[in-house]
Amino acid sequence: MAPHVAWLLLDPFGHGGIVSACLPAGGSPGRGVSGREALRVWILVFLSYLAGSFPTAYVVARKWAGLDIRTVGSGNVGAGNVTRTLGLRLGSLVAAVDYLKGLVPVMVGRNIGLSSSELVPVGVAAVAGHNWPVFLQFRGGRGMATGAGVLSYLFPRAIPVLVVTALVGSLKGVGGLTGILGFSSVPLLAVIWGESRPVLWASLSVLVLVAVRRIQGSPGDRLDPAHPWRSVLHRLLYDSSRPLRLAP
Repeated sequence: MAPHVAWLLLDPFGHGGIVSACLPAGGSPGRGVSGREALRVWILVFLSYLAGSFPTAYVVARKWAGLDIRTVGSGNVGAGNVTRTLGLRLGSLVAAVDYLKGLVPVMVGRNIGLSSSELVPVGVAAVAGHNWPVFLQFRGGRGMATGAGVLSYLFPRAIPVLVVTALVGSLKGVGGLTGILGFSSVPLLAVIWGESRPVLWASLSVLVLVAVRRIQGSPGDRLDPAHPWRSVLHRLLYDSSRPLRLAP
């Protein structure tokens, strides 16, 4: 392992870590935190991952419809697939719970005294848990609702953008495209509006996790062997290897 990579893993809250890079201007990058404080952060990161791993879509589909959501529709374990296969009411329930999976951990972190820099890995862990849940063999949803929950606390000014893009996508049947465009705009807004480095790191991290999970695709969504890179691009933009079809 490269030394600088090992340092990021071993000392994320001190001199060389990614969280210390989020310190506001004027902060001391070499300040570090005590071992007890670092342990508190890591415990909350772990709990946040477990909370994010709760498979809301799977549980709701099993309880109310007796279905394995992974075997119907797109196979995605998320609110969008539940909405398309089981209706808006259950889809909205899943979206609300998934949103809270991102919001609650960072709220708890703030209430126990974590700094904005320390809240970033807490929020990222919640999204990672949703995307790669330990309870479903690390195959979850796309992280958009959970990511929105994280950002609604750390960067509330960006939420109207995500809401508008989600509504437009729902009305036009292009939620995959407008969703990634919405999350892509959040880091740009953080720069334009002069937000703090923790906000920028959080928005970039959520975008990366959403993009990576989309590129992975769903089990039944196979790449076109003749044009694999085109299929990957379609997954990233449209959340499907198939070309986009606009609703009338």
